[in-house]
Amino acid sequence: MAKQETFSVDEWALLRLTPLLVAGGIGAADPSGVFASIKEAASSAMGMAEAFRANSSLELFAALGADRSMPKDKENTGTPYSFIV
Repeated sequence: MAKQETFSVDEWALLRLTPLLVAGGIGAADPSGVFASIKEAASSAMGMAEAFRANSSLELFAALGADRSMPKDKENTGTPYSFIV
C-alpha cells in the first residue's frame, strides 16, 4: 500500500495539488462567464470531496485527506508551490 513515507516531499506535494490544478485547468479552459466558473469550481470541489469520502478506507486517501501542511519551496523564498513551475 502506498503511504506518505513512500513519496519524497515534492512528490507528496504534487499528489496533493494535482486534483486542484486539474480542476483549475478545466475551469480555465471554458471561458463561459463568472457564474459558470463558480459552478465548475463547486462541482470540482464536490467531486474531490466525494472521492475522498468513497475511498477513505484506502491508506493513501486517508493520508492525503489528513495532511493539512503547506508545501514549501526548496529555496525558502516564501513562495509556496514554486517547485511546480
